[in-house]
Amino acid sequence: MIRRQAYKFQLKPNPEQIASMKSFAGACRFVYNRALTMQSDIWRNGDRYIPYNKMAPWLVEWKSQEEMSWLSNAPSQILQQSLKDLDKAFNNLFSRRATFPSPKKKGKNDAFRYPTQRVKLDEGNERIQLPKLGWVRYRKSRSITGVIKNVTVSMKLDKWYVSLQTEAEVDEPSSQQSSMIGLDTSNIECITTSDSTDFLSQASLPKMERSLEKNIKRLRKKKRFSSNWVKQRHKVNRLLNRISNMRKDHFHKISTTLSKNHAIVVIENLDDATSLPKHPKSTKRFISNETYELKRQLDYKLNWNGGELVTVRERDDNLRPFSYDATSNHYGKLRAERILAAGHAVIACGGAELLGHPMKQEPSEDGISTAI
Repeated sequence: MIRRQAYKFQLKPNPEQIASMKSFAGACRFVYNRALTMQSDIWRNGDRYIPYNKMAPWLVEWKSQEEMSWLSNAPSQILQQSLKDLDKAFNNLFSRRATFPSPKKKGKNDAFRYPTQRVKLDEGNERIQLPKLGWVRYRKSRSITGVIKNVTVSMKLDKWYVSLQTEAEVDEPSSQQSSMIGLDTSNIECITTSDSTDFLSQASLPKMERSLEKNIKRLRKKKRFSSNWVKQRHKVNRLLNRISNMRKDHFHKISTTLSKNHAIVVIENLDDATSLPKHPKSTKRFISNETYELKRQLDYKLNWNGGELVTVRERDDNLRPFSYDATSNHYGKLRAERILAAGHAVIACGGAELLGHPMKQEPSEDGISTAI
């Protein structure tokens, strides 16, 4: 099987390289927004959408114009990739997987992507060669395996990162475990399994969340776009990033432990949870968004280890939350056991997630069970 894996490292560029990367990101943003404006005008006039192979000549035309000649300073590959991103956004729109594409803004998703033709990686010296940037050093945290397919350079909180997507041919995995476990994620601060194992979040996280709330209140009291407002916004963004990284690290520890010790993990789709009636919709949405990252990690890690992730819809209306104390796991254990039982029923009776309940099996005349 083909395993796709991504590696992300922090770059250590010099001031000249930082200026060039900011210019490249701005050029990609300009190309994307200009092409989007032209496609929007075509859309309003009732004409057909222009695909990427017909958008690509626009770059040559724009570079030949004096007011946009600065686009020639950026590598042509990253500008082409920007048009491919727009083409993918419109294809998602036509397939009803997304809404109409929105323009890119400075400071949000500042990034550009290289194909691998002219990229060289020197892991021994911890550096990577990028077109029109030269050799850029990075902080190596692990070795890279597989063939590099594309390289993305991005900026977040004034720090630059490089992401490398690789592909490797590996043997079909087979799980070394045979156990099955249920996982309750209704309380994000204390994720509980059906065997009474608690995964408590970091002790410093509640303190950081209270600090975040205070800083958000301070931000609201300041005049928008003033110097103090900009400083306070950077402080809020740093806290948000810190909390997000702590959550991801916590989920990585949980998913690694479960994927190595169990063959099947059963988790609930909290979007349709019926045993949490006292939760407002906003709280349910927050819990669902927080656990999406955990589901994503469990899915690919179990797949790599030969396991399986089963998603069910727990429908026990008799369960009512009576305690959300992170130190108490009684309610979480009850829900995890119910989720595990629902997972057993789905696997044994051929249930489907979309049905919300396992399909019944009735014996046919020839003695073979038939799902109804």
